[in-house]
Amino acid sequence: MGLADAVRTCLGKYVTFSGRASRSEFWYFVLAAILLSLAASALDMALFGETETATLSTDTSEAASASISGPTSIGGLVGLALFLPLLAANWRRLHDTGRAGWWCLLPHAIGVIGLVLGMVLGGSAALLEGFDPGPAAEAVAAGGVGLLVLGILFAPAVAYIVLIVWLASRGEPGANRFGPPPHGA
Repeated sequence: MGLADAVRTCLGKYVTFSGRASRSEFWYFVLAAILLSLAASALDMALFGETETATLSTDTSEAASASISGPTSIGGLVGLALFLPLLAANWRRLHDTGRAGWWCLLPHAIGVIGLVLGMVLGGSAALLEGFDPGPAAEAVAAGGVGLLVLGILFAPAVAYIVLIVWLASRGEPGANRFGPPPHGA
């Protein structure tokens, strides 16, 4: 299956979470999504210019400057348009390897859990130290909590690596519980 066929197939199965997707179908569609996202970003930059810079100051002696970047109008629309077909293609690709599609959600779930735990643990440490971030960060890092937070931060990365390996692995050759092998496999 080539690039055009993969795009046509995946967009035709926009929200189809049943069945199976071959490696070529999935990876060509991912490539097309990346290329379209890059083109949308370039168009955003050409039409709307560079991102805004915001300055945050807590008092007159210290000011922090941060670049605010993110999807603008075109990039955001492309991201919204591609979200469901990419999710469905991930789901079907995992089916082709004999795995349930919900596994593609695991790295995101781990990331959200890590974010919530980090906020809770960081907020607790800040409350104990009177909202002074220096001692609060040291208090978190000094206990085993710092190692726990570090582990929670790396867990999504490990889950993404496992997911990519699964998505890149060969599909089951015959029919499996998710259906017959995809065409072009």
